[in-house]
Amino acid sequence: SGDLDIKGTVQFKERVGGHEGHIELWHVRPNRYRSRVGFQYFTGTGSMSWSWQEIVGSIADGGGWAQGDHTVQVIAIAANGSRHQINIPITIDNTPEVSGAAGNTSGDLDIKGTVQFKERVGGHEGHIELWHVRPNRYRSRVGFQYFAGTGSMSWSWQEIVGSIADGGGWAQGDHTVQVIAIAANGSRQQINIPITIDNTPEVTIIGPRYYPDLTFDIIGTVAFKEYVGGNDGSLTIALKEVHQARYTHHGAKNYNQASDSWSYSGIIGSRLSSATWGTKELMVQITARAANGATVTVQRDLMIPARGCPFP
Repeated sequence: SGDLDIKGTVQFKERVGGHEGHIELWHVRPNRYRSRVGFQYFTGTGSMSWSWQEIVGSIADGGGWAQGDHTVQVIAIAANGSRHQINIPITIDNTPEVSGAAGNTSGDLDIKGTVQFKERVGGHEGHIELWHVRPNRYRSRVGFQYFAGTGSMSWSWQEIVGSIADGGGWAQGDHTVQVIAIAANGSRQQINIPITIDNTPEVTIIGPRYYPDLTFDIIGTVAFKEYVGGNDGSLTIALKEVHQARYTHHGAKNYNQASDSWSYSGIIGSRLSSATWGTKELMVQITARAANGATVTVQRDLMIPARGCPFP
């Protein structure tokens, strides 16, 4: 990889009337295509040095050569046409090394890893492409980044895409982040990072809480997965009497923390009247909806005394 530093020596027999001979360099590639890449005349009879860089005019940059087995044919040709050939075999394997993982399954998924490329003298060593395969199998490239250097280098979703991977907004189901490291010569290495998103909220209805002024509240708990980009989720509350066919929507509220308690008064702004609802079998329905659309609904029936509950 890098500058292959192809060089050697040559020695010709003396010729009085001009140059003693010349060298031709031929490059046989892995697909067996053969081409002459340069030649150089030599004058003198002692041992003389030659190099790819002097004959071709540029270095042999292995970082850009195709994967596989190459042969450099060095043909020394004397002035009278006699020749001697040597073959220099060179195997190019510029396959990158890449690693990665997701640190979380909600909020900032913290997708990151490392990559290492073989040296290329003439430009960047390679680049990384990030692809996102969603639960519906839709695949899209979300970003790419070039890298220069041969040591182990860090990469992250945030640096490549320009924003965090906010799992709170990703769809329910199995996702795959494909990390493809591509060297300058086109060789590549891919890893897949599987991420299962389940942002289904958890919600409970604890029951009624009575007050001396003959009002009552309805309380419970809710837990959402983190969404960095906004509210973690919302609650909707609906009520009906048992014999009624449909619930009546009473109100909704957004929540922006992972775990919280909820109450009817906290959502609506006031408590319920025991005088109005007393002696009725009341059905309560709470629907919790996460930022990514995952929804859960719970229901509970409550018997409401007309005069509330006794207090000590």
